[in-house]
Amino acid sequence: MEQISRCFLLLMLTPVLLSSCNQAIRGQALDTEAANVFDQLTRRQNQALEQRFDPTMRGPDFVGQLTAIEDIVPALDPRTLRALSTSLFVSNGTTTALLKDEYDYGDRAALVQLRVRRDAGSANWEIEGFHVQVATFEQLAANDFTLTDKPVGQYVFLALMFASPCIIVMALAKVLRTRGLRRKW
Repeated sequence: MEQISRCFLLLMLTPVLLSSCNQAIRGQALDTEAANVFDQLTRRQNQALEQRFDPTMRGPDFVGQLTAIEDIVPALDPRTLRALSTSLFVSNGTTTALLKDEYDYGDRAALVQLRVRRDAGSANWEIEGFHVQVATFEQLAANDFTLTDKPVGQYVFLALMFASPCIIVMALAKVLRTRGLRRKW
């Protein structure tokens, strides 16, 4: 019984231990790179931004694409910047970073995904691409989880969802306490 309780405790602690695995921590160089790219975008510095892109990304309508993105992004300084995630990939000495940031402008927010690459021996990051989405907080509020104005079926489903783990634990306890039952697992 003691071995079963240890196994159960380990099983319950596994999600906690796995959630403590953190994504790569950004260094100052990556923070500076992301801020510089977004700053050049908001200040409409297309020529400087174009020089930082991977040459294979610069097509015939590259400046037109940058202008279309600039029309979406507000031309003012954000109130806050929040780094959402960082993923680093290292292969054959080349480091690729995928950065996701959220810029808050008060009335709207911009979600920016930036992909940069640095070859071995190079000090500069080269932009492989980026993606920008801008939405007002009213538009984002539609995705918030709320319990107001929901149909009865959704309340029932939510209650069953919370009851499910309790029922599973009670069934497991019942099986473990039943004497004479072979092959409990």
